[in-house]
Amino acid sequence: MLEKKRLCGCCGKEKVAGIFWTPRRRKSGIISLAVVTSVLVVLVFTINSLLAPIIAGKIKNGVVKGSDSLYRVSFSKFELNIFTGSVVMKDVRLIPDSTRSAAQRYTGSVRELLITGAHPLRYWFSKKLEIGQITLIDPVISLKILKAPPRKPADQQTLYQKIAKDFKLIAVGDILLEHTRLDFFDYSATEPSVYHLKEWSINATGLLIDSATQKDTARTLFCDDITTGIRNFTGASGDGIYHYKIRSAQFSTRSEKLVLKGMVVQPMPASAFFASTKADRFSFDLDSMVIDHFNYRSFMLDHYLEVKKLSAYKGGIGIFANPNSVLKKNDRVVSFPNNIIRTIKTHFAVDTLDITGFDVSYTELNKLPAKTGTLLFKDTKARFLNITNQQTLLDKENSCRAQISSFFMGRGLLGLTFNFNLTDKVYAYSYSGHLGSMPLDVVNPLVMPLALVKLKSGSLKSLDFSIQGNQHTSTGTMHLLYNNLAIGVLDRNFNDKLVKTAAANTIIVKQDNPDSGSTNARFAKIVYIRPKNYPFFKTLWETLLSGIKPCAGIGYAVQTDNTAKPLDKKEQKAQAKALKITIKAKKKADKEYQKRLKKQAASQQKAVK
Repeated sequence: MLEKKRLCGCCGKEKVAGIFWTPRRRKSGIISLAVVTSVLVVLVFTINSLLAPIIAGKIKNGVVKGSDSLYRVSFSKFELNIFTGSVVMKDVRLIPDSTRSAAQRYTGSVRELLITGAHPLRYWFSKKLEIGQITLIDPVISLKILKAPPRKPADQQTLYQKIAKDFKLIAVGDILLEHTRLDFFDYSATEPSVYHLKEWSINATGLLIDSATQKDTARTLFCDDITTGIRNFTGASGDGIYHYKIRSAQFSTRSEKLVLKGMVVQPMPASAFFASTKADRFSFDLDSMVIDHFNYRSFMLDHYLEVKKLSAYKGGIGIFANPNSVLKKNDRVVSFPNNIIRTIKTHFAVDTLDITGFDVSYTELNKLPAKTGTLLFKDTKARFLNITNQQTLLDKENSCRAQISSFFMGRGLLGLTFNFNLTDKVYAYSYSGHLGSMPLDVVNPLVMPLALVKLKSGSLKSLDFSIQGNQHTSTGTMHLLYNNLAIGVLDRNFNDKLVKTAAANTIIVKQDNPDSGSTNARFAKIVYIRPKNYPFFKTLWETLLSGIKPCAGIGYAVQTDNTAKPLDKKEQKAQAKALKITIKAKKKADKEYQKRLKKQAASQQKAVK
């Protein structure tokens, strides 16, 4: 549709907005508009050309001042557009002063740095630098943690006080780093650590540096929140026998929550692993882990790990005992949990550790039948409280407590309670437990290869125990109720040794507890003396086994439920005999261990020759 022209009522000429629009005036208007536009363009380019080097210089000067001359920044190109409020910096580099000593040293480079939503005129008139968003494209960052130099008196000036002459305020809405590469080198420990992250991202929001925020401890690096994450992190142990990966990890400084997903530690195949090392073989996987109230400030500054709650969901750990393991000469009390917690070099405090849906397995090879037996705990749930080696916390509460429930061999519900004394000189601990009803033959995958015994029939009613122990001895009680027990003694090919099986079932093992027609069940008063070469979990098993045997008829058991009743002379004599047997068994184990050590030393010396 053609626009209808407005004509003057007197002369009939074209009229626009009350003005006669003659060809001459039209030409004059176009020229005026062109002149104004040209002046504005020239003015913009002039302001850009004037402001660009000034702001570039201020940025360089700000980095030098803000870091006490430890760092300087360089870039190959600096483009400013005051119309759009954008800045483009290319080939940006953060360069440390190599002549200065520092506990931490950063170097970095960015292919391109984009700034949008900036207001350079505000800086020009009021020294306030306000920016909407900063985006770093293809950043590469290197962080080296060095051995800390002798401490000097802390600089009392804040960052704002150092830059106040050039900036009254610095505000940035968002800072984005995507697909960042981080090379991390930690030389502060005895053995240096090196990590390379290829898919690291950072999103910092609400950066504000002014007189009001210069001492604001609620902010992190002057930001309201910094969210950082990695994806597809992989690596390997120094000897190459383990590979590990993390599908993703994300941490927020505002919520102090760290979330990890898809954690896997995968060892080499068993045959290659055991040919490469004498250590036990571990495998580990975890669907997700959430760490709440992680005090990252104390961790970064003082290497103190402080966590309010750690929750682990759905996973498993598998332990395969190395059949070629080397005997340890030291006291294996080093494997006790309270000793491990006490001797970890990093100071830490975990208030609560929750584990849900975890499978735990222990596998061992019996060389005689050349078969493996596996102890399995399915769908384990656990809560640990007060896991710490921080002395100020131990002065208030020196025990670590744990409550655990699991399905023993995938069938019987097992409930356990542990209490570890974290300051006791002899590493005192206690534990109690209840195992519910289950068929006894479910333990055959464990006892047939390792003990050459088969449970042919039997039904467990309940197993209850309460033990107090330390690095030297364990004492306590055990109640084991069962029916219709029958066992088979096997040879190395798992064939039934008929004579020994018949003798075991008729002379040694009791078929029921309590016995048929009796109301009083046998129970065991446990006294176990630990050989020094026994690690923690073997000590637990041998202690429990020393109670299981009497309840099944092998050895001394108490035939009454009244534990407070004084023992008669016959019972006292039987108990004394049981103690002598325990002491004799401990001496025998120590003697056998010394023989194995001598044999191992001779074998090693022969191999060297």
